[in-house]
Amino acid sequence: MTMSFKIHLKRHSHGRVELCEGVAPVKPVIQTPLRIARLVALAHRIDALVRAGELRDYAEVALVAGLTRARISQIVNLLNLSPDIQEQLLFMNRPATGREPIGEQHVRLIALEPDWKKQRRMFAAILEQRYAGHSNDSSRENRN
Repeated sequence: MTMSFKIHLKRHSHGRVELCEGVAPVKPVIQTPLRIARLVALAHRIDALVRAGELRDYAEVALVAGLTRARISQIVNLLNLSPDIQEQLLFMNRPATGREPIGEQHVRLIALEPDWKKQRRMFAAILEQRYAGHSNDSSRENRN
Protein backbone atom coordinates (compact mmCIF):
# COMPACT_ATOMS: atom_id res chain seq x y z
CA MET A 1 0.00 0.00 0.00
CA THR A 2 1.34 3.42 -1.03
CA MET A 3 0.15 6.75 0.29
CA SER A 4 1.14 10.10 -1.12
CA PHE A 5 0.80 13.53 0.40
CA LYS A 6 1.60 17.02 -0.73
CA ILE A 7 3.84 18.77 1.77
CA HIS A 8 6.15 21.76 1.83
CA LEU A 9 8.66 23.31 4.18
CA LYS A 10 7.87 26.65 5.75
CA ARG A 11 10.84 28.66 6.94
CA HIS A 12 10.62 30.76 10.08
CA SER A 13 13.01 33.16 11.72
CA HIS A 14 16.19 31.92 13.35
CA GLY A 15 16.47 28.96 10.96
CA ARG A 16 13.41 27.12 12.26
CA VAL A 17 11.70 24.97 9.60
CA GLU A 18 8.17 23.60 9.80
CA LEU A 19 6.73 20.74 7.76
CA CYS A 20 3.33 21.82 6.43
CA GLU A 21 0.54 20.00 4.66
CA GLY A 22 -0.41 20.99 1.10
CA VAL A 23 1.32 22.75 -1.74
CA ALA A 24 3.56 25.70 -0.92
CA PRO A 25 1.86 29.03 -1.59
CA VAL A 26 3.17 30.87 -4.62
CA LYS A 27 4.67 34.23 -3.75
CA PRO A 28 3.41 36.98 -6.03
CA VAL A 29 5.99 38.62 -8.25
CA ILE A 30 6.08 42.27 -7.29
CA GLN A 31 6.75 44.56 -10.22
CA THR A 32 8.75 47.63 -9.27
CA PRO A 33 9.03 50.62 -11.56
CA LEU A 34 12.33 51.72 -13.05
CA ARG A 35 14.31 54.28 -11.08
CA ILE A 36 13.81 56.78 -13.89
CA ALA A 37 10.05 56.21 -13.70
CA ARG A 38 10.09 57.19 -10.04
CA LEU A 39 12.09 60.31 -10.93
CA VAL A 40 9.57 61.31 -13.62
CA ALA A 41 6.77 60.91 -11.08
CA LEU A 42 8.78 62.97 -8.58
CA ALA A 43 9.27 65.69 -11.21
CA HIS A 44 5.50 65.91 -11.66
CA ARG A 45 4.99 66.07 -7.88
CA ILE A 46 7.57 68.84 -7.49
CA ASP A 47 6.02 70.80 -10.34
CA ALA A 48 2.55 70.41 -8.82
CA LEU A 49 3.77 71.66 -5.41
CA VAL A 50 5.33 74.77 -6.95
CA ARG A 51 2.33 75.49 -9.20
CA ALA A 52 -0.07 75.13 -6.25
CA GLY A 53 2.02 77.58 -4.24
CA GLU A 54 2.79 75.07 -1.48
CA LEU A 55 6.47 75.72 -2.16
CA ARG A 56 7.69 79.07 -3.48
CA ASP A 57 10.17 77.85 -6.10
CA TYR A 58 12.60 75.05 -6.96
CA ALA A 59 15.20 76.54 -4.62
CA GLU A 60 12.78 76.03 -1.72
CA VAL A 61 12.08 72.49 -2.95
CA ALA A 62 15.82 71.80 -2.82
CA LEU A 63 16.06 73.22 0.69
CA VAL A 64 13.09 71.19 1.98
CA ALA A 65 14.22 67.99 0.22
CA GLY A 66 17.82 68.31 1.31
CA LEU A 67 19.06 68.22 -2.29
CA THR A 68 21.03 70.69 -4.34
CA ARG A 69 19.28 73.10 -6.68
CA ALA A 70 21.18 71.47 -9.55
CA ARG A 71 19.74 68.05 -8.67
CA ILE A 72 16.21 69.45 -8.47
CA SER A 73 16.77 71.04 -11.90
CA GLN A 74 17.92 67.69 -13.31
CA ILE A 75 14.78 66.01 -11.98
CA VAL A 76 12.37 68.73 -13.11
CA ASN A 77 13.98 68.84 -16.58
CA LEU A 78 12.54 65.35 -17.11
CA LEU A 79 9.24 67.16 -17.68
CA ASN A 80 10.72 68.35 -21.01
CA LEU A 81 10.32 64.81 -22.34
CA SER A 82 7.45 64.25 -24.72
CA PRO A 83 4.31 63.05 -22.93
CA ASP A 84 4.37 59.66 -24.65
CA ILE A 85 7.97 59.01 -23.56
CA GLN A 86 7.05 59.99 -19.99
CA GLU A 87 4.13 57.59 -20.13
CA GLN A 88 6.31 54.76 -21.44
CA LEU A 89 8.84 55.35 -18.67
CA LEU A 90 6.15 55.44 -15.99
CA PHE A 91 4.87 52.01 -17.02
CA MET A 92 8.26 50.29 -17.44
CA ASN A 93 9.22 47.85 -14.70
CA ARG A 94 12.59 46.71 -13.47
CA PRO A 95 13.79 43.37 -14.84
CA ALA A 96 13.92 40.53 -12.33
CA THR A 97 17.70 40.34 -12.76
CA GLY A 98 20.33 42.43 -14.42
CA ARG A 99 20.56 46.10 -15.22
CA GLU A 100 17.69 48.43 -15.95
CA PRO A 101 17.20 48.87 -19.70
CA ILE A 102 17.40 52.65 -19.60
CA GLY A 103 19.07 54.95 -17.13
CA GLU A 104 18.78 58.54 -16.05
CA GLN A 105 21.82 59.64 -18.06
CA HIS A 106 20.21 58.46 -21.30
CA VAL A 107 16.93 60.17 -20.52
CA ARG A 108 18.56 63.44 -19.45
CA LEU A 109 20.24 63.68 -22.86
CA ILE A 110 16.90 63.13 -24.57
CA ALA A 111 15.21 65.78 -22.40
CA LEU A 112 17.73 68.36 -23.68
CA GLU A 113 16.33 67.96 -27.21
CA PRO A 114 13.41 70.39 -27.71
CA ASP A 115 11.94 68.56 -30.73
CA TRP A 116 9.62 65.75 -29.59
CA LYS A 117 9.99 63.85 -32.88
CA LYS A 118 13.76 63.76 -32.39
CA GLN A 119 13.23 62.75 -28.75
CA ARG A 120 11.10 59.80 -29.86
CA ARG A 121 13.78 58.66 -32.34
CA MET A 122 16.50 58.98 -29.70
CA PHE A 123 14.42 57.08 -27.15
CA ALA A 124 13.61 54.30 -29.62
CA ALA A 125 17.29 53.99 -30.56
CA ILE A 126 18.36 53.69 -26.92
CA LEU A 127 15.70 51.08 -26.16
CA GLU A 128 16.60 49.11 -29.28
CA GLN A 129 20.28 49.20 -28.36
CA ARG A 130 19.69 48.27 -24.73
CA TYR A 131 17.22 45.46 -25.44
CA ALA A 132 19.37 44.13 -28.29
CA GLY A 133 22.28 44.02 -25.85
CA HIS A 134 20.18 42.07 -23.34
CA SER A 135 19.09 39.49 -25.92
CA ASN A 136 22.67 39.09 -27.16
CA ASP A 137 23.89 38.52 -23.61
CA SER A 138 21.32 35.79 -23.01
CA SER A 139 22.03 34.11 -26.34
CA ARG A 140 25.76 34.07 -25.50
CA GLU A 141 24.98 32.44 -22.17
CA ASN A 142 22.89 29.77 -23.88
CA ARG A 143 25.73 28.91 -26.27
CA ASN A 144 28.22 28.32 -23.46
